[in-house]
Amino acid sequence: MKIKLVLAGFLFLMLNFTLAVATPISYQITFKSKESKSKRVYLGNFYGKFNQYVDSIILDSSGNGLFKAGTKLSPGIYFLQDHRKIQLLDFIVANDDQQITIEEINYFIEKLKKVIKMLH
Repeated sequence: MKIKLVLAGFLFLMLNFTLAVATPISYQITFKSKESKSKRVYLGNFYGKFNQYVDSIILDSSGNGLFKAGTKLSPGIYFLQDHRKIQLLDFIVANDDQQITIEEINYFIEKLKKVIKMLH
């Protein structure tokens, strides 16, 4: 009985170790934009006084896209630019949470404009 428990524990640990090695930690940024359907979008970060591109995707006909890679992003401030190289937004990437969803930027901009208009 003890041998079966030890064997089962050993197999469990080996399976977990194998899965951890086989599944690299990566970033995944889901992006949706009505304005940039079927267009290229760039992911970049700030490096000193320079901007550098990290990744790019072409959104589908619904405006959905997924940035992903088998490595983690360095923690810091990142940006998204549209196909005209117009900066859409900045966001922070932490070391631990690199599964990010960004949707409907214009929805938030319109809400913000309404709030600002109400304040005046």
